[in-house]
Amino acid sequence: MQTRSKSIVFEVNIDFDEASLAWKANKKSVGGGCYTYKCPHIGNKNRKCNKEPVPGQEYCNKHNS
Repeated sequence: MQTRSKSIVFEVNIDFDEASLAWKANKKSVGGGCYTYKCPHIGNKNRKCNKEPVPGQEYCNKHNS
């Protein structure tokens, strides 16, 4: 019995610059290619908090309550 294999081809278009920016959106560079998460709180004038969250928590000390 002779069989014929069928190949399915998917087109993949990834914008790596955009993906990198999205990944870094909630992180702060600490140098050496390392990053830490940022507090996700958005305050006055639509400004994001840039502080590091409390370990094991989502927000920093100021916005954790």
